[in-house]
Amino acid sequence: QDDLLFAGQNSWSVFSWCESAKNFSGVFSGVSPTSQDRKLIFSGPFDDPGLDEIILIDTAEKVTVETIQFSRLEQGCKPAQKNLNIEHSSFSVPELNLNKKAWKVVTGNFTGDKKHEIIFFNEDGSWKLLEKKKDGFIISSVGSLGKGSVLSVHCIHSISMHDQVVIFYENNHKLDYCLLDYGTKNNSCKVRDLKDKSFLRLYSDHAVFYSGCFEKPSVQSLYYFDDEWRFDLKKIKLNADGFKAESQIDFRQSDPARNPKYYEFTKMVKGNFFGSGTDCFLIIMRNCLDADFDGTNCREFEEAKGQPSGYLFYRSQTSK
Repeated sequence: QDDLLFAGQNSWSVFSWCESAKNFSGVFSGVSPTSQDRKLIFSGPFDDPGLDEIILIDTAEKVTVETIQFSRLEQGCKPAQKNLNIEHSSFSVPELNLNKKAWKVVTGNFTGDKKHEIIFFNEDGSWKLLEKKKDGFIISSVGSLGKGSVLSVHCIHSISMHDQVVIFYENNHKLDYCLLDYGTKNNSCKVRDLKDKSFLRLYSDHAVFYSGCFEKPSVQSLYYFDDEWRFDLKKIKLNADGFKAESQIDFRQSDPARNPKYYEFTKMVKGNFFGSGTDCFLIIMRNCLDADFDGTNCREFEEAKGQPSGYLFYRSQTSK
């Protein structure tokens, strides 16, 4: 069962779904484990395959990786704990300090060992893969695309038993994409060119990929979400030639006015929140009162008539 982590600059909270109350229950609330400003934040089993930890990556002055491990939380409906054991450590990676502002970062189980690694991509197409060892994170593999300027990188999990990286890049002023596959050999990898270029018309540097078992356990599905257009969510499929959009996703709920695509400010999180073995989307929906609202950041929210703030869970269902 997945938890929700809310990480503010000064305080962190962890919530777990409480079935008897039909609501989220706080299992931890306390002061932020790190006093530094917000960084890139990821979660995953970087050290123990059975336990996620939090990774914060800072590339502002020098490249550092902070790890935060919570003691095992007791999920359920009990009051939030205040004095929870948190292990916090920080590692500097001096080999990455050169051109540090150009790094794009992605994490996932790329080598198939059930633990997550970190890959830093430079805009010139070079990359470095980091693994967590006893003394911190070390660079265990390096490579280079040699194809052009990297625009964005994304982790996906498809039919393989490990994660792969989708890389969008610009070469001679043309958009292109390829797949990076480490497999079970972390000192070497394959760069797979994708022949079908039709998916490129959907590309946005704001868009994200969601991988998960949305339909039934152990069966992976892929979704592509572009938040520049209000709730443009598509189910996609990776085949031998590239990505194909299979269908446009819509949302069903008892009150049609609460459809997420009608709200101005939304957040979507994928997770197995009920311990059922299948993933669903948790969508948080609000409206923004800011006159200069840019679609991403909001200072003041409002309660619009007929559109109450709140959240809904959505499970995958095939239309009949």
